[in-house]
Amino acid sequence: AWLNRFILSLLKQHPGKGSLVMKRRSCGWNEEFLLEVLNVATL
Repeated sequence: AWLNRFILSLLKQHPGKGSLVMKRRSCGWNEEFLLEVLNVATL
C-alpha cells in the first residue's frame, strides 16, 4: 500500500497536463517517461 501512495505522489509532482491514470499508463508504456517522472522526484 505504501508503494502505491509513493508512486501516486511522484506522479502528482510531475508537471504534465495528463490525468494520473494516463501518467501511470504512460510510465508502463514508455520507459523514457518513467525516467522523467523519477527524475522530477530527485530535483
